[in-house]
Amino acid sequence: MGRPRTPLLDRERIGATALELIDEQGEFSVPQVARRLGVQTGSVYHHVDGRAGVVELVRERVSASIDTAT
Repeated sequence: MGRPRTPLLDRERIGATALELIDEQGEFSVPQVARRLGVQTGSVYHHVDGRAGVVELVRERVSASIDTAT
């Protein structure tokens, strides 16, 4: 069985999931993001540089939404 055509995990999904967790509970952790996505924590770290990398993805998403709203 080969790899799926669409990756199971990418930076877009990680950022969106972290932002969902922040909206729901006011914070997030990388293990929570991984659980929500149904992957191992190490898989998330493969795509981002630690928690700071996830924070940067969230910042980019929020910034983009503000730019679009104005």
